Amino acid sequence: MKAIRIHQFGSSELLKTEEVPVPVISDNELLISVYTASVNHIDSLLASGFLSHVYPLVFPWIPGTDFAGKIEAIGKNVSNFAVGDAVYGSKFGGGAYAEFMVVTLEMIYAKPASLTFVEAAGLPVAAVTAIEGLFKHGHLQSGQKVLIHGGAGAVGTCAVQMAVQAGARVIVTASETDKNWLLSLGAHEVIDYRTKRFESVAGEVDMVFDLVGGEVQDRSFTIIREGGFLVAVNQHPSAELAKKYNVRTVFMNALPRAESLKQVYHLIEKGKLSLEVAQVYPLEEAGQAWKNIAENLTGTTGYRPVNKDKKRGKHVILIRK
Repeated sequence: MKAIRIHQFGSSELLKTEEVPVPVISDNELLISVYTASVNHIDSLLASGFLSHVYPLVFPWIPGTDFAGKIEAIGKNVSNFAVGDAVYGSKFGGGAYAEFMVVTLEMIYAKPASLTFVEAAGLPVAAVTAIEGLFKHGHLQSGQKVLIHGGAGAVGTCAVQMAVQAGARVIVTASETDKNWLLSLGAHEVIDYRTKRFESVAGEVDMVFDLVGGEVQDRSFTIIREGGFLVAVNQHPSAELAKKYNVRTVFMNALPRAESLKQVYHLIEKGKLSLEVAQVYPLEEAGQAWKNIAENLTGTTGYRPVNKDKKRGKHVILIRK
């Protein structure tokens, strides 16, 4: 089978398309024929070695966290699925940038019938991060007020829709070019972070969902009510500021599992959640996909660089048509 592999820590230039054996499953595993794989920042972080002290890799390593495809084979102890079933899921640690991959039951759920394989692959990490950030860690409730930093990204897009449907008042920081689109998703207010300081216009909030980090996160403490929540995904919140402002903080990493994938499935099938696809790449262009999403990541200022040509949505690798 074809697969993308790296043989040492490094950047996208080290991604190579290689012929490797089809993996063999155990009695408790499933073999997935991978149709599509999402491009996630976590994969490039793992490849860089930045997280090697926490998540060491065994080389050669196949990247790829989120995926969609069909079941090719099933171990004798596996039930609930049949060969040929369409599924989507997430496997932290990689493996999706290949024509076949091995998973266990807790990593997958039935693919929403209303989505293509390309669309389904983009959902797991983004949607589950939004669900867990808002409700599991942020305890968001109807009638409360939430500020979402970086609401135009994949996680932010999901979070805006979910928070609105939960009955919260949703304020978003984003660029002016994304304002009308975010309002169409249900956001009640969009603050252009390039022209306004959010703390001067947002008022007091019950929760901040921080998808940006940097000095933006530190400034956020000043507008959270006492006893409120700051949930962050890419930077540990300051313990000193949390104590000063009496704010509860959480640094989270979502790990999609069957139960959370089921929640996303039902949101999609009820028409309550959507996520755009920005660009689709053949497997051989995975390196270019990594370069493209790197251009959209936050810099030292805490916000994404200006990129008027940036396409909105997830980047997805097409492995099978």
